Amino acid sequence: MSLTYLLDTDAVVDILRRRHRVAERVAEVSPEDVGVSAMTVAELLYGSLCSQDPERSEREVRRFVEVVRIVPFGRAAAAVHSRIRYDLRRKTIGPNDLVIAATALTTKATVITANVREFARVDGLVAENWR
Repeated sequence: MSLTYLLDTDAVVDILRRRHRVAERVAEVSPEDVGVSAMTVAELLYGSLCSQDPERSEREVRRFVEVVRIVPFGRAAAAVHSRIRYDLRRKTIGPNDLVIAATALTTKATVITANVREFARVDGLVAENWR
């Protein structure tokens, strides 16, 4: 599966909260070119449980994930994940970011994130901040 952009969790939160320019930039590209990893969906649902209004927050997340392409963490991503984790074993990135990075590399996608510094440590991964 090929993809152009993989939205990190913070980028989706920016879209849901209508902050920054992320939503505008996403609207400028084809919907087929944008997706989120299954890990991002998990992080969004967890965040909704922690919010002050969990029901409303979960509804917003579920509405969003109904219309966006969700990229599973499959066999190829698992292999890439192990390589990234090995390469960064002395100065690793967060475990969820490892999954997102592996998903992006497997789909040849650019990660859209406000956390470019973290993702930039992964060899071959392109990350952009659309804020």
